[in-house]
Amino acid sequence: MIQARKLEREAMRKKIFYVRSEEERLKKLQEEEEARKREEAEQRREEAERKAKLDEIAEKQRQRERELDEKAARSGTAKPVGALVMLELVGQYGPGVVAPTSQLISGQCLEEEIATIKNYLAEYKASWAVTGCSIMADSWLDTEGRTLINFLASGPNGVYFVSSIDATEIVKDASELFELLDKVVEEMGEENVVQVITPNTPSYKAAGKMLGEKRKNLFWTPCVTNCIDQILKHLSDIPCVAECIKKSQKITKLIYSQIWLLNFMKNGFTQGKELLRPSITQFASSFATLQSLVDHRIGLRRMFRSNKWISSQCSRAPEGKEVANIVSDAGFWKNLQVVKNSADPMMQILQKVILF
Repeated sequence: MIQARKLEREAMRKKIFYVRSEEERLKKLQEEEEARKREEAEQRREEAERKAKLDEIAEKQRQRERELDEKAARSGTAKPVGALVMLELVGQYGPGVVAPTSQLISGQCLEEEIATIKNYLAEYKASWAVTGCSIMADSWLDTEGRTLINFLASGPNGVYFVSSIDATEIVKDASELFELLDKVVEEMGEENVVQVITPNTPSYKAAGKMLGEKRKNLFWTPCVTNCIDQILKHLSDIPCVAECIKKSQKITKLIYSQIWLLNFMKNGFTQGKELLRPSITQFASSFATLQSLVDHRIGLRRMFRSNKWISSQCSRAPEGKEVANIVSDAGFWKNLQVVKNSADPMMQILQKVILF
């Protein structure tokens, strides 16, 4: 009898322990499910906010295009015939259309286009007497490592290309840069120039100061895009930020080096969207891609936990294991979110500059 009671109590204890264990397991599963739902809700909210911003940007672009169309209509200028319009006209003509000869294109057609461009430029220059213009020095490196400078004149009616030079030997010489800027101002007419915009480097700063001392009616302005790019460059030099960028590049490098993995990601986890987001500058592109990774973090986690990934040969390679560990690391995503929040203000300003 006593033995039976002992066995009964032991069975009861085991049953209670099992029930409690099952309750704890169900509670843990419930908490994980709630955390997943909260994370997905946050993802949807961020995606909705991002879509709203993109819609706002698109609407501003459309508004800008409508304004330009209205200005063109008021000034009597015609918009160039685009490829789609050309194809539509060819289709309307029907079979038997004859393409123009090379002599006609390089002769009469070219002369007509030159005359049209000259008319545009005459209208632009005439407007500068009323509104003024900005001289822009766009410095960039070509594939051969040469430093080229494009000089542009910008006004309300559009941008006018002035000239382009190879400045490889003089880009660090403030006196030489001053002479170049001064020559462009003289060509455009000092009375028409409001400001001169250049990259924010020591040599350009010194050249701008010399120009301002000689020509009192204009001022030098550092390029906003260049300034923001330098800020992003210094931000990317911070060790913890550099580590996030390095790990992010490993993720994108692996995915974009495997066609099947890229298609698998786009079809199943990012709604057809890319991870890489090119921008106007090198460092802006890096931070735009970090933003993209944060936006798609849930999908990437799911992808690297999927059976297709686990059973793939790539998942057993050292690079695949390393990337899978990075994606599953909660600390990486936390740090990436901090970096994204730090860079967001500069990226938003840069976007506004591009639209303007």
